[in-house]
Amino acid sequence: MTSKEFILKSLPALVESFPMIKCRYEYRSCSDMHLIEVSPDNILDDVRFSEESEKLVDSFLLEFPLESIAFLSSSSLATVSSPIKTWIGATYMDIAALAVIDMKKSAINRRSKVNIS
Repeated sequence: MTSKEFILKSLPALVESFPMIKCRYEYRSCSDMHLIEVSPDNILDDVRFSEESEKLVDSFLLEFPLESIAFLSSSSLATVSSPIKTWIGATYMDIAALAVIDMKKSAINRRSKVNIS
Protein backbone atom coordinates (compact mmCIF):
# COMPACT_ATOMS: atom_id res chain seq x y z
CA MET A 1 0.00 0.00 0.00
CA THR A 2 1.31 3.48 -0.85
CA SER A 3 1.14 6.42 1.54
CA LYS A 4 -1.61 8.04 -0.54
CA GLU A 5 -3.63 4.83 -0.48
CA PHE A 6 -3.18 4.67 3.29
CA ILE A 7 -4.68 8.14 3.72
CA LEU A 8 -7.41 7.61 1.13
CA LYS A 9 -8.40 4.47 3.08
CA SER A 10 -8.11 6.04 6.56
CA LEU A 11 -9.86 9.40 6.20
CA PRO A 12 -13.36 8.10 5.37
CA ALA A 13 -13.43 6.32 8.76
CA LEU A 14 -12.36 9.51 10.53
CA VAL A 15 -15.12 11.52 8.82
CA GLU A 16 -17.63 8.79 9.64
CA SER A 17 -16.61 9.01 13.31
CA PHE A 18 -16.96 12.81 13.21
CA PRO A 19 -19.84 13.46 10.79
CA MET A 20 -19.77 17.21 11.50
CA ILE A 21 -16.42 17.66 9.71
CA LYS A 22 -15.09 18.09 6.22
CA CYS A 23 -11.60 16.90 5.25
CA ARG A 24 -9.64 17.96 2.19
CA TYR A 25 -6.49 16.00 1.34
CA GLU A 26 -3.50 17.15 -0.68
CA TYR A 27 -0.19 15.41 -1.37
CA ARG A 28 2.91 17.45 -2.19
CA SER A 29 5.36 15.17 -3.93
CA CYS A 30 8.26 17.66 -3.82
CA SER A 31 8.34 17.34 0.00
CA ASP A 32 6.54 14.01 0.53
CA MET A 33 4.06 16.01 2.60
CA HIS A 34 0.46 14.95 3.16
CA LEU A 35 -1.82 17.82 4.21
CA ILE A 36 -5.26 17.24 5.66
CA GLU A 37 -7.39 20.34 6.11
CA VAL A 38 -10.23 19.89 8.59
CA SER A 39 -13.30 22.10 8.99
CA PRO A 40 -14.72 23.50 11.16
CA ASP A 41 -11.52 24.83 12.69
CA ASN A 42 -12.60 24.21 16.30
CA ILE A 43 -12.67 20.43 15.76
CA LEU A 44 -8.88 20.46 16.15
CA ASP A 45 -9.45 21.45 19.80
CA ASP A 46 -11.77 18.50 20.42
CA VAL A 47 -10.06 15.94 22.69
CA ARG A 48 -11.65 12.90 21.03
CA PHE A 49 -10.79 14.17 17.54
CA SER A 50 -7.21 14.88 18.65
CA GLU A 51 -6.85 11.34 19.96
CA GLU A 52 -8.22 9.80 16.75
CA SER A 53 -6.16 11.97 14.43
CA GLU A 54 -3.06 11.26 16.54
CA LYS A 55 -3.65 7.51 16.11
CA LEU A 56 -3.86 8.03 12.35
CA VAL A 57 -0.64 10.07 12.34
CA ASP A 58 1.19 7.47 14.47
CA SER A 59 0.08 4.61 12.21
CA PHE A 60 1.05 6.59 9.13
CA LEU A 61 4.53 7.43 10.45
CA LEU A 62 5.18 3.82 11.48
CA GLU A 63 4.35 2.72 7.95
CA PHE A 64 5.96 5.67 6.10
CA PRO A 65 8.71 7.13 8.32
CA LEU A 66 10.32 9.19 5.55
CA GLU A 67 7.14 11.13 4.77
CA SER A 68 5.26 13.84 6.65
CA ILE A 69 1.61 14.31 7.53
CA ALA A 70 -0.18 17.28 9.05
CA PHE A 71 -3.70 18.16 10.09
CA LEU A 72 -4.51 21.81 9.38
CA SER A 73 -7.40 24.15 9.98
CA SER A 74 -8.85 26.16 7.11
CA SER A 75 -7.26 29.25 8.67
CA SER A 76 -3.73 27.78 8.88
CA LEU A 77 -0.85 29.48 7.09
CA ALA A 78 -0.25 26.31 5.08
CA THR A 79 -3.27 25.58 2.93
CA VAL A 80 -4.70 22.79 0.84
CA SER A 81 -4.81 24.43 -2.58
CA SER A 82 -5.14 21.39 -4.85
CA PRO A 83 -7.05 18.69 -2.98
CA ILE A 84 -6.89 15.15 -4.33
CA LYS A 85 -10.05 14.22 -2.44
CA THR A 86 -12.63 15.84 -0.18
CA TRP A 87 -14.80 14.03 2.35
CA ILE A 88 -17.88 15.73 3.78
CA GLY A 89 -19.49 14.36 6.92
CA ALA A 90 -23.22 13.66 6.99
CA THR A 91 -23.98 16.55 9.35
CA TYR A 92 -21.33 19.02 8.13
CA MET A 93 -22.53 22.57 7.50
CA ASP A 94 -20.03 25.12 6.26
CA ILE A 95 -20.06 28.72 7.45
CA ALA A 96 -21.28 30.06 4.10
CA ALA A 97 -24.32 27.75 4.20
CA LEU A 98 -25.06 28.79 7.79
CA ALA A 99 -24.85 32.46 6.77
CA VAL A 100 -27.39 31.90 3.99
CA ILE A 101 -29.74 30.11 6.38
CA ASP A 102 -29.37 32.95 8.90
CA MET A 103 -30.10 35.56 6.20
CA LYS A 104 -33.23 33.67 5.13
CA LYS A 105 -34.43 33.47 8.74
CA SER A 106 -33.83 37.21 9.17
CA ALA A 107 -35.78 37.97 5.99
CA ILE A 108 -38.68 35.77 7.13
CA ASN A 109 -38.69 37.47 10.54
CA ARG A 110 -38.72 40.93 8.92
CA ARG A 111 -41.60 39.92 6.61
CA SER A 112 -43.66 38.52 9.47
CA LYS A 113 -43.14 41.70 11.50
CA VAL A 114 -44.25 43.80 8.53
CA ASN A 115 -47.37 41.65 7.99
CA ILE A 116 -48.36 41.80 11.66
CA SER A 117 -48.26 45.59 11.88
